[in-house]
Amino acid sequence: MENFLGISKEQLYLFNNGLDYKSYNIFGAHLYNNNGIEGVRFLVYAPHAKRVSVVGDFNNWDYNANIMYKNELGFFYIFLENIKEGDIYKYAIETKNSEIILKSDPYAFYSEVRPNTASIVYDLNGYKWKDSNYIKNREKTNHFLKPK
Repeated sequence: MENFLGISKEQLYLFNNGLDYKSYNIFGAHLYNNNGIEGVRFLVYAPHAKRVSVVGDFNNWDYNANIMYKNELGFFYIFLENIKEGDIYKYAIETKNSEIILKSDPYAFYSEVRPNTASIVYDLNGYKWKDSNYIKNREKTNHFLKPK
């Protein structure tokens, strides 16, 4: 994984050393155009997993369908075409004991509401933030003296 779809070894190094303060830019599910092919780039850190795959409605939740690649640092990654915004997914993680566990994406930008727990592919680029009042007033407020 010298440079996987816009993710460099340097970014992974910064994450591993606690120096990547915007790791949401590389981890999780990102809509991506790979040389004219639309799809989603997935990246998750699971250094102790034997195997990780992406599962969802798009592959009938088959953990053998989209097995992710693993690099020497414990990062699992894959690019899948024909996945779009709004599709639900989870990671199927195979443990050292060969148990398969379905996990939501810790970097998901959107998720199902309980009792469902799947992550949802979502594009943050079009999101309109609604926190302008907070941003404008945060410097004027002593948050240590004000309970939330």
